[in-house]
Amino acid sequence: MKITKDDILEFRQLSNKRDDKIINQYIDDAEVIDLPDLMCPDLLNDYENDNLTELLWSGGKYDYQGKTYSHAGIKSVFVHYAYARYVYFGSQMDAMNGLSSFNRENSQTISDKERQIMYTANRQKAFRLWETVLRYIERANLYPNCYCTTSTNNFKISKIV
Repeated sequence: MKITKDDILEFRQLSNKRDDKIINQYIDDAEVIDLPDLMCPDLLNDYENDNLTELLWSGGKYDYQGKTYSHAGIKSVFVHYAYARYVYFGSQMDAMNGLSSFNRENSQTISDKERQIMYTANRQKAFRLWETVLRYIERANLYPNCYCTTSTNNFKISKIV
């Protein structure tokens, strides 16, 4: 399963005019760099082979110990990691003289600090969303050998398999 620009548009503001090829770079980066750090091998294998349930992929409500809970879904986590990469690196374009910052006549590119703030905020949100997914995985006993401990200060994740 992979997300598209349209999936990002469900959760975040993004220019419709932005070329899909540009967006896909950041989607690929998030898929290769961010998602594997979150997932245990069995879950990653199911993701790579499109074997995730719709509830695990898209999120939704589930019952646990007589109460109804909800989780965000792996898709939402993926979107926020990809978007974080897009806002941080997306204004850079390849030009004859190397990488340049894209800027139109009547626009102003946001500062590096502002991009860093947006990047960090979206990664933090992605991680918080992941925590809801992880709770669902643990409660539903979907991957019994997939245990994660998290530290939100440094985004450290350790897997026990």
